[in-house]
Amino acid sequence: MLTCPLLNGTLVRADLLASGGVNVNHGLGRVPQGWIVVDIGVSANVWSTGSNKKVLTLNTSADASVSLWVF
Repeated sequence: MLTCPLLNGTLVRADLLASGGVNVNHGLGRVPQGWIVVDIGVSANVWSTGSNKKVLTLNTSADASVSLWVF
């Protein structure tokens, strides 16, 4: 049986600040394999500076409200 890690995810909404990293609770209970921006309110770049079993630490080039699919 083939499995797709992308299907084992959760939708997360967050307000990110350009002034520094924001910890975003992802709720997976494990280290994420990846994440995808599915909606963003402004033109901005979003990048991760780390993750663990509880949070993603994200930075952005502009203040932004985002929706992420974390898997």
